[in-house]
Amino acid sequence: MIYELNHFGIFVEDIDKTLDFYAKLDAKKVFHHTIEGPQVQVVYLQLAGGMIELVFNPNAPAGWKYGIDHLAFMTDDLEGDYQRLIDAGCTGDEAPKKAGTGKGTLAFLRRPDGARIELLERDVDFRIADSGDGIIKGFDHYAYGVDDLDEASEFFAKTMGMAHVVNIPTGGGTPTRSFYNIGYDVLGLRVAEEGSERFPHFALRVDNVDETLAVLADRGVQPVVASAASKSGLGRNAYLADPDGVRIELLDRPELSTL
Repeated sequence: MIYELNHFGIFVEDIDKTLDFYAKLDAKKVFHHTIEGPQVQVVYLQLAGGMIELVFNPNAPAGWKYGIDHLAFMTDDLEGDYQRLIDAGCTGDEAPKKAGTGKGTLAFLRRPDGARIELLERDVDFRIADSGDGIIKGFDHYAYGVDDLDEASEFFAKTMGMAHVVNIPTGGGTPTRSFYNIGYDVLGLRVAEEGSERFPHFALRVDNVDETLAVLADRGVQPVVASAASKSGLGRNAYLADPDGVRIELLDRPELSTL
């Protein structure tokens, strides 16, 4: 059974530069392992209660695509859920195997729209209790741009077992963004914009966007999209970009579960 949405997996070009960037967002390093042989580094960072995974390959081939690669879920039945997702229309990308970190087993699949999904089964939990002492007050959601919102909503509700949290209309009332959660983390589905990334960003909640941007400016971090009223009409938002171009939305709206 799938029981947790766990992380976005991000391929990074310069691990030290990327770690320095996220340290300025008060991210906590909860796991760091170098795989023997290829010397690939795998790092898990926690921002408030949510996580991202950084994967650094020092021998990446020319033209390697950096940025968000996959969306990962935890399961207690890797083989069974892998086959169940194939039966539901996904295609196998990497069959179940031992994780390179030595921590459990994993598999990768692709949804019909090409989005890469990871399934993980392991006995250890990298996530730690959120102290609440950083500038990030909550991990709001992982964003996923889909081709068919109805199809994707049904897939994540019925096949992945996620619970519907809320729908939020954008400017003009459409398209609707639909949010689902399982465990702490929330997945935000929206109709993909032409030419956009399948996983366009992840979003973090702060107490006040403008005050947070001022703190980040003192730390040498500038937004790539300035603070403005959110299109949803709920608070303000702004966007940062990490060294690999991954967009990070800052929001000061209430938690999704309260909307």
